[in-house]
Amino acid sequence: QDDALAVTLDEQLAGCRVLCFDEFFTGRDDAQPSVERTVIAQSTLQAFDQLNTEQRALLLWVSVEGLSYKEVAEILDVPLGTVMSRLSRARQALRQLSDGEIASPSLRILK
Repeated sequence: QDDALAVTLDEQLAGCRVLCFDEFFTGRDDAQPSVERTVIAQSTLQAFDQLNTEQRALLLWVSVEGLSYKEVAEILDVPLGTVMSRLSRARQALRQLSDGEIASPSLRILK
């Protein structure tokens, strides 16, 4: 089921990703977005591409498409609190990647 969800999410993200982010960061009404806004959009999009599928979907659904946390919880079939904590981690990862910090997985040293 997780693999099927990942495929569905990837398909949704591929269709909207560039257009949604360009519009979100450069402004829908601007005929000529500023260079600064375009650079920010490109940088954020590069960081966004490094997130896992679920993190990308959460950020897209809530921040770009405007879905409520409750709607996302229903889509993913998880509790509302789970959506909130996963979204918080996704936002944190995006901030770190946007600042040039590569989020490395926490590894436990085995002896």
